[in-house]
Amino acid sequence: MNKEDLAELRKKLPATPGIHGRWEMPTSVVIVLLAEINGEYHFILEERSAQIRQGGEVCFPGGMFDENTDLSPRETAIRETTEELGLPAENIEIVGRLDTLVAAMGAVIEIFVGVMHSDTASLEINRDEVEKVFTIPVSYFMKNEPEI
Repeated sequence: MNKEDLAELRKKLPATPGIHGRWEMPTSVVIVLLAEINGEYHFILEERSAQIRQGGEVCFPGGMFDENTDLSPRETAIRETTEELGLPAENIEIVGRLDTLVAAMGAVIEIFVGVMHSDTASLEINRDEVEKVFTIPVSYFMKNEPEI
């Protein structure tokens, strides 16, 4: 390798490194969805319907990235939230992202943070996927240490 080769290599290196082989693994996307209730932000959480995979579990809205439908994981976050909660896309503001999680089971989880600009009473929950929706104030987690 000479100086010209090194210069060419520098040009080809990504500005932001990715995860090698990440698109060969299943990709799930979740949105840590916040709603302002009485002047305080709450997490929006779901209990999954008993009829679906991982039924009964508590989760954030989200689902699988679909390369035939979604141009990006961000689109997946909005699509899945709209499908599960009946929340119009224009009422979802993506405010940022958390780190990508590569789970030991060989899956990638993309995590977005968003704000719901709508009243929780206006949600039209998809009962095929979601048993119930509930909120917990963010302050609860700031004031209480986890047991485990």
